Amino acid sequence: MKTAFISYVFGNDHAVVNFGTFKMMASFNRFHPDIPLYMLTEKEINKEVQTVVPMSLAYLNPLMTRTIADDYDLVVHIDTDIVVCDRLDEILEGDYDVAVARNNADQGSAGCGTPHNLYGNVDVFKYANAGIVASTKKEFWDDWVELNQKNFNKYPMHEQDNLNELLSAGKYDVKWLDPPDAPLYYNIASAYGDVEKWNGRWDKHWESWERIEVKDDKLWLDGKLIKMLHYAGGNTPDKFNLTRHFNDEVTEHIKDLCNIPKKFAGE
Repeated sequence: MKTAFISYVFGNDHAVVNFGTFKMMASFNRFHPDIPLYMLTEKEINKEVQTVVPMSLAYLNPLMTRTIADDYDLVVHIDTDIVVCDRLDEILEGDYDVAVARNNADQGSAGCGTPHNLYGNVDVFKYANAGIVASTKKEFWDDWVELNQKNFNKYPMHEQDNLNELLSAGKYDVKWLDPPDAPLYYNIASAYGDVEKWNGRWDKHWESWERIEVKDDKLWLDGKLIKMLHYAGGNTPDKFNLTRHFNDEVTEHIKDLCNIPKKFAGE
């Protein structure tokens, strides 16, 4: 199956550092050097946003991803604030229309706050995060773009809420990459904190990452293999500063995945 991943970054070159983009690119290529990874920039974004009205930066994922959908059998949007920690075979294998991963943690929270569930219309454990979305159907990306237009500014999570409305409609065969009973984590479900103690405090959403361990040269948490670390959180400051959240062994492991020399801390 002809496959490609795609992402985008906007703003000046400093955004590539702030959002950890180079870390995503290096870690992805570590495990998948044979798969194209497209990185679109402000020039391409400015061109595409002229084709859809209404439009804002909160609705770019399907708009930019569909630009390569005619050329590949499987297209995968991947956010820039991700570190790929292992081969993404669950995405590359299987017969499905759309593959997604959970937003909410095993404990039923979003980080250390209230879980997202589209106002109760979606099961807490079947609410997808838009940071990793794969599809074998070009029509899917078009449907998502159209729903973003229809529901413009309707939901607080914008395109992510619209993604979940689309998935729940039943039109597409959906593969969940990391259901709660699976022995692995994709996306953001590995990041959570003590809800009662922190009550949504923004810098405690990743408290669980302090317990990640390195075993057999892979990352593990709660007895589950971590396939990717997705920082998420929108414009959260200091994304993927590796001196935060992780113990020293895990930090060194992630630095190696991201091609950061040992001499440097990995901020």
